[in-house]
Amino acid sequence: MKQPIIKVDNVSKEFAVGDKKIRIIKEVSLDVFPGEFVMIYGPSGCGKSTFLSIMNGWIAPTIGTVTVKGEDLYKKTEDDRSRMKQHEISLMNQSSDWVKSLSVIDNICMPYLLAGKFKSAARKRAMTLLQMLHLERYAFYRPMDLSGGQQQRISFLRSLINNPEIIMADEPTGNLDTSSTAVIMELFSKINHDLGRTIIMVTHNMDLLRNASKSVNIIDGRIVSVNENKDFEMNEKIEAKDVLEIGFKNIVKDTSEEEEEERERSKVG
Repeated sequence: MKQPIIKVDNVSKEFAVGDKKIRIIKEVSLDVFPGEFVMIYGPSGCGKSTFLSIMNGWIAPTIGTVTVKGEDLYKKTEDDRSRMKQHEISLMNQSSDWVKSLSVIDNICMPYLLAGKFKSAARKRAMTLLQMLHLERYAFYRPMDLSGGQQQRISFLRSLINNPEIIMADEPTGNLDTSSTAVIMELFSKINHDLGRTIIMVTHNMDLLRNASKSVNIIDGRIVSVNENKDFEMNEKIEAKDVLEIGFKNIVKDTSEEEEEERERSKVG
């Protein structure tokens, strides 16, 4: 019988606000299976991002358990949880949280270096990732000098550098236009379909739900529905391949001239 890669069982989360406790997540349970593309959606303030943070080890639940690959996530030491996040789970946020003093390539390298790898190996790997999206010419730019779409593609590459088994993304298209959103979604779909990587994404964009194998609706901190996409073709085999072995260039065209013009227009504006 297939076992979930992530199992959330009866989880609630309370935060102290003054002398009161506010329950943000309320008795939530969810199974995520290997190779699924799960989208969590709901109105602003419903607890989507908090729920994602509980699943990825950043915020401990008040009650309930989170099991990742058969192990209780919050019975692990903080160091062990950090190692899991470095090697098995990656997170991509809506805002990219750049180290502004570092170049694009060195920002991509950061998770690899934090996992104890050598800088030379990290640089080589990061440059290969940049080449996969026609972004190598921007390796030594500052991330903030690039367009929003370029920054999110670089953030996507950073989330892949450690070759994670599980990728979590919190509103990765929230600040993007329609065309940039389509590119980011194609990139996630390719990782999911070609390599069987498990994707868990928070979104408020209902149009994106068609990309998911499973859609989870949260309202007021509770899961009110879980819908399976019967048309979704899930990769049942989790590939041991490195993400560097697949190609993205058929998804992302070399649009450097257009993006240079976009950056210049934004400076004038």
